[in-house]
This record gives sequence, structure tokens and C-alpha cells, in this order.
Amino acid sequence: MRRVSVVGNSGAGKSRFAQRLAAELGALWVQLDAIHHLPDWEPIDPGAFYEVVDKIASTEAWVIDGSYRSVVVDGPVWQYADTVAWLDLPRRTVMLQVIVRSLRRVVRHERLWNNNQESLRNLLS
Repeated sequence: MRRVSVVGNSGAGKSRFAQRLAAELGALWVQLDAIHHLPDWEPIDPGAFYEVVDKIASTEAWVIDGSYRSVVVDGPVWQYADTVAWLDLPRRTVMLQVIVRSLRRVVRHERLWNNNQESLRNLLS
């Protein structure tokens, strides 16, 4: 197990699981959200996204978390992966985790990928 794709719904715990697994395996941990979300929440160009992910996925050892179909299922992640971990938690668990995580990020003004922040407005929408 050297190339692991971790997929699931938002709030399922993909990043926490992937980070711990990568540490255990001595592999690179990659969050697809960190690549996809440019400053001010602008999405990366789809072609550039594919190229960056393909370059990472072709390396020897990684744990990639994220569920972007274009680069995971239909792209290089599953093409190179030797293992897929699919986190499938009950809806109530996932929703609670998303709400708690998002509220924590808003209240603490946590910085995410490329200096982005969740806002109360986005949380309520």
C-alpha cells in the first residue's frame, strides 16, 4: 500500500484519516482542496488541476484525499492508486461534523488553503 486515495462526503473525516495514514506509511499527504482552491476561493483551471494532480499521482508514495471526480475517478488518482479508502458515514454524523467544523473555522478565523477563510454568510447559505 503506497498510493492511497481517500474519498467520501465532505465532513466524513477524509483529511484527518489521510493525514494519519500518510504519517504511518511515510508517504506524502495531499489535500485536493489545497490545490483546487486558489486565493479568494477561485477554482484552479481544470487543465492545470489535472496536470498538478497527475504529476503528484505519478510519484512513488502518497495519500491523496478528495473527491473531485475529474482527477480522482476519471483521472490520474485512481489510475495510479493501489488502494481506495471510501469513508461512508451516516448522514447525521457527517452533517454534525460539517457544522461543527465550519462554525469552529468561522469563530476562530482559521486560515485554510491559500489564505482562504470560511464566512458565516457561506455557512448559512
